[in-house]
Amino acid sequence: MGLPMARNLLRKGWTVLGVDPCARARKDFIASGGRTYEQGQALPTDIDLFVIMARDVQQIDQILFQDGFANPARQGAVVAICSTIAPDDMRRIGQRLANFGLVLVDAPVSGGKIGAVKGVLTIMAAGAKDAYDAIEPALQAMGNPHYLAPEVGVGSTYKVVHQLAAGVHLAAVAEVLALGESAGCDLGLLLEILEQSAGGSWMMQDRGPRMLSHPDVPTSTIDIFIKDLELVRQAGEQAGQELPLTKAALELFRRAQSQGYGRADDSFLIEVYRQGRSHLQREDPDKRSKG
Repeated sequence: MGLPMARNLLRKGWTVLGVDPCARARKDFIASGGRTYEQGQALPTDIDLFVIMARDVQQIDQILFQDGFANPARQGAVVAICSTIAPDDMRRIGQRLANFGLVLVDAPVSGGKIGAVKGVLTIMAAGAKDAYDAIEPALQAMGNPHYLAPEVGVGSTYKVVHQLAAGVHLAAVAEVLALGESAGCDLGLLLEILEQSAGGSWMMQDRGPRMLSHPDVPTSTIDIFIKDLELVRQAGEQAGQELPLTKAALELFRRAQSQGYGRADDSFLIEVYRQGRSHLQREDPDKRSKG
């Protein structure tokens, strides 16, 4: 998602320096007219905004603190973290960045790769209002920002709660299509009907077709959703809130991971149901009739 986000900034007239350890990503960004670096520490010191779109908090810590972007020479720069991480981790990173004179805007996004390409990501932003105001035009170049609060961590709280809906809806799409397939429905027609009726959802429109085609290149993986639903589960424990749907969805994603789909596109979640169906069909009919 970081590459199309950076391209949208370029198209809106920003000077963008792309950082990525992946040579292919750097090559693609250069072809779009950008400049690239392998590590953040190599960037010039006169950076106004550093946007991070990384997989998890471990990668973010490495980018900022191990690879050396966080540097007093960049004092005054704003760091916008668009990844989905725990609110506590976002607050910790904000405090640590402050020691270098850097300001954090907590800005997780939703909308997937399609939203990133179209520049319509929903951005849930929190942090010092003056820092947010300074970078709002850049956020608008990548999507639709919502300013939530001056406290870092609030944006991540909203995103984690959002991921409950995203994960449960994705699991529901897999279950609906698996049932439709087992019952003999034409899945293309079923999707068309669902998308126009009360049973439809954003996840149905986006992931449903991918469950029929199974893309070779993932846009989001099973592993990433396990990471996100773990954050939801932790939030529920901290808030004292029971989350039975989260628990069921997380179990389903873990089954997909155990079957070797962890790094596959998350549309492969439907394969858990297909394999379960095959197992039932292989069982002795008399055994199944006895429950």
